[in-house]
Amino acid sequence: MLPIVLLGNVLAVLDFFVVNVALAAIDRDLRAGPAALELLVAGYAAAYAAGLVTAGRLGDSWGRKRFLVGGMVAFTLASAACAAAPTAPLLVLARIAQGLAASVMAPQVLATVHALFTGADRQRALGVFGAGIGFSTVAGQVLGAALVAGFGWRAIFLVNVPLGIAGVAAALRWVPEVRSGARARLDVPGAVLLAVTLVALLIPVALGVELGWPLWCRLVPVLALGTGAVLAVMQVRRERAGGLPLLPPSVLALPAMRAGLATAFVFFVARAAGSCSRSAWCCSRASAPTR
Repeated sequence: MLPIVLLGNVLAVLDFFVVNVALAAIDRDLRAGPAALELLVAGYAAAYAAGLVTAGRLGDSWGRKRFLVGGMVAFTLASAACAAAPTAPLLVLARIAQGLAASVMAPQVLATVHALFTGADRQRALGVFGAGIGFSTVAGQVLGAALVAGFGWRAIFLVNVPLGIAGVAAALRWVPEVRSGARARLDVPGAVLLAVTLVALLIPVALGVELGWPLWCRLVPVLALGTGAVLAVMQVRRERAGGLPLLPPSVLALPAMRAGLATAFVFFVARAAGSCSRSAWCCSRASAPTR
């Protein structure tokens, strides 16, 4: 059962990285441009981040297997849409849908592992889980490069389809349904504010350079600062009132959480910088005159 459950996380992480090596081919084929290339990378991550906590709580309340299978079905369909996308805007939309589907799958994996394994078995399962993340990070780029070289960029998305179909069939057959004892109330305002803040930050950064930084590209980030501040205040008040906020501020008091966030910050800043430089290189290569 464990490999079936972990497949949901492997697919989600794999597609964080697999697109990086296909940017040049996508740009040549669809004439995507810098903005679309940035959105292919950042749109997936933003959609994933916006839906992760809410999907996890829904799985706790309504059944983790249900959301694991549902997310895997949606991820498979979104991957097929990415592979079939005839234009760059449609590919970006399909990638955002893929990120949302990944946010539904991924939180069910750890929750299911914690519910079904105890003691030494849980430790081994978590070890395999961590190894799977590392494997997916590397394999996404190695496998992606091989697929792009041999079959074209559409193959990096198309390969998810048989994996997703096999995962859905196996999960329906062998993964038991587990859920928490009580249904947690969702922080809908927090989820909406988080999504608005991410979009208000993402769109101007992705489109600003190509559009010459028009006025709206400079004003919208101010909106993001405002919604982010409102989100922070609402989360503090909700937790003090005994509710369950989307992002509980109290977890920042944990030394392990602060250390983890600092490590993740360094990692993802470096990863984003690499993606940006690859996008810029792809576009400069595509626009360079041929001899």
